[in-house]
Amino acid sequence: MRPSHAIARPLAVALALASGASAVGRPGVAAAQPAPEGGVRVLGGWRAATGVDQAWDSNAGFAGPDGATPDLVSRAFVDGARLWRTPRSEIAVNANGAALRFRVQSALDRNTYGLGARATRQLTRRTTAVADLRAASDLGARADAAANPLFVGLATVRTQSAAGALTQRLTRRVDARLGVDGQRTSFDAPGLVGGWVLASSARALRRGHRGSEVAGEYEFRRGEAAGFGIQAHRLSAAWLRPLSAWADAQVTVGLLHARQVSGPRPSPDLPADAASAGDGWRPAGGAALRLHPARGALTAEYQRSVGQIFGFSRPSVLVTDLWTVGYQHPIGDRVQVSAAGRRLDSVDPAVPATRLSGLEASADVRYAARWGLTLSGGGAMVRRRDVVTIRSARLTLGAGYVWSRMGRHTTSGRR
Repeated sequence: MRPSHAIARPLAVALALASGASAVGRPGVAAAQPAPEGGVRVLGGWRAATGVDQAWDSNAGFAGPDGATPDLVSRAFVDGARLWRTPRSEIAVNANGAALRFRVQSALDRNTYGLGARATRQLTRRTTAVADLRAASDLGARADAAANPLFVGLATVRTQSAAGALTQRLTRRVDARLGVDGQRTSFDAPGLVGGWVLASSARALRRGHRGSEVAGEYEFRRGEAAGFGIQAHRLSAAWLRPLSAWADAQVTVGLLHARQVSGPRPSPDLPADAASAGDGWRPAGGAALRLHPARGALTAEYQRSVGQIFGFSRPSVLVTDLWTVGYQHPIGDRVQVSAAGRRLDSVDPAVPATRLSGLEASADVRYAARWGLTLSGGGAMVRRRDVVTIRSARLTLGAGYVWSRMGRHTTSGRR
């Protein structure tokens, strides 16, 4: 668990999976069945949910050792998603909102939201375009990026992002992809530094025999936080290899070069050459193992990244090692058991003596009763360590209701 109260498992993702959508580069739209003569076959659906949960947290505000306060946290949420899909197009939209109330620390009470829209269009038999827009406001202790470490305390994290990609199938086995994306992050706590990132990338992928894939990618990234500007280049190569019908492995190797291009030194207390101490090419990459038998799934992954972070008192670039593991297993048709863990170790090349680590673990059980009713319960723990150690443990019980409908019809015109 991260100390965040965002709605888990966004329904837009579940709805997209239900429609058969797949990743950019191998769009599920291209695999749709041809429309009947004189019309277009449209697959569509919607999904909506509402619910409440109650949690006890040993350090609800994720404060330092002297300020840790146990608290009861109540949450009520609504969530909805809508999907439209034709043989050449797919549009998915989702929206969610939640009200969080703390029994003791009422200053942390928040109303959060999330909005998203994603469109995929097969322009020609070989060309596919994707566009994605997101906006969210969440209460947590980490900025949006997965590799960002935890900061002290809770704050409202606001993000707005946009992304687009164009994929061209060059041959039966080779695809080329051009992509752009950008994101802005801000916080309601005055001491936390926000900023923006813009990136562009070019990627080539070749499909081999028996499901293997080899890809190469170049990415250029430009970001800024409190006037501290970073420019980065990344070169990487990835190899995906199926090990069996229910297991596959992926290895990624690469190099990343990041340097400061604008603004003052990250901190006036640092020596004049500290801002450039992290300049130069550094290794970046990772490995993943995924097991997906007929029932259940297990994923283990390691990733090393170099990047600008948000949510701390001063702008900086961190080298981060991230280990994650996740497990899901159904019991019968109505019970789902899941567990997850992550460990993160970060260091600022400009201040190598400053190291930050984090450890998170969670487990929960969900029961799908009749008529759309869902019941859930789980526990989680979080630990952050640098100069001091901060810990938090949480127990949660919840109930909700889900409505969903998928269907298809044929229109009279062509799209």
